[in-house]
Amino acid sequence: MKQNNLSSFGFDCLLFERCNLHCTFCLEEHSVNDIDIQWIRQLPSMLLERFVKEYEKHSETNLITFRIWGGELFFDALPDSLFKEYRMFVEQTKRLFNKTFPKIKLDFAWVSNGVFKNIERVISLLKETNSGINLSYDPIGRFHKKELENLMIENALRFNSLQLLNEISITLTKPCINAYINDQSRLLDLKFAKKIDINYYIPNINWKALLPSDDDLFNFFKWTIDNKLFQIIDLNSLMLTLTGKMSKCVKGCNCNKHLSACKNCITYNCVKSSTIFPNTDFYGDTVITEDNVSEIKKYKGMCKRGCFYCKYIDKCPGCCWTSIIYKNAKLDNCPFRKIIEYIEQNSNLKNEFISWKL
Repeated sequence: MKQNNLSSFGFDCLLFERCNLHCTFCLEEHSVNDIDIQWIRQLPSMLLERFVKEYEKHSETNLITFRIWGGELFFDALPDSLFKEYRMFVEQTKRLFNKTFPKIKLDFAWVSNGVFKNIERVISLLKETNSGINLSYDPIGRFHKKELENLMIENALRFNSLQLLNEISITLTKPCINAYINDQSRLLDLKFAKKIDINYYIPNINWKALLPSDDDLFNFFKWTIDNKLFQIIDLNSLMLTLTGKMSKCVKGCNCNKHLSACKNCITYNCVKSSTIFPNTDFYGDTVITEDNVSEIKKYKGMCKRGCFYCKYIDKCPGCCWTSIIYKNAKLDNCPFRKIIEYIEQNSNLKNEFISWKL
């Protein structure tokens, strides 16, 4: 069976909030549009200082992934001088970490909406920093003009042709799921991507319109299987388990080894509320700290979903627990249990996955 020898740790590095889009599901308030160059310059030393402490708990780490994002890092109105700061950020981070942790591999990925015309300077940055790009795609609530969607897909094709595209990420809101299953999106045009990552929608001010139901999520996963989108990370992990290629499904949530660096602080995800809503809307009266957030979030999510008594617990990829522990998230029939049963009842699907894998 396939074994994963990488023990990874991750940093999400938010450099600034300024953006060229206004996605309806965005977690950022975009209340500060200034770009703080000093924050970008001091961040490498802050990351190292924090990881030195984390290494005491995670000494098995042999890979650190730095995901760098905004706002939007690459939109056309940004000056070329900012790209010099990006290069300096990567160079300084490599220098500091390689000196202190020479045996740990470093990986850099830039997160972008892909909506820009000046692609050559982005390509130069990726090549010079030996990094890749993660592009976001959503058919509803992201692009306010069709031309922007077309531009994103054109850029994705170009990055992929140069082997610079790491993955496409999508956010599972109710309107987006409806667009997918009703063939009103261009996700299938992005099928060339080696990986498609799922962001489970975390409630923001638009939650009443955007929060998907369990049936919505099941319909999405069924649609992905019917269209052989096996490069979707959660689906791929699930199929590897159901076909016996892995003994246990790789869980998507890894918050105990993932830190966010933004707004002059470095903290575990969701210690401070990820949205405008207070922590009490997710955790009730439980006091959240860096030491307990990951376990409490997982425990509350598994209790609410009923995972502890599920016979598929080792086969299930799970989800982002934050998305379901929100007080207004209503759970019905687990979409993962239903999709596993759907696959088990249709044995040809496993053969299709094996053929696709080959």
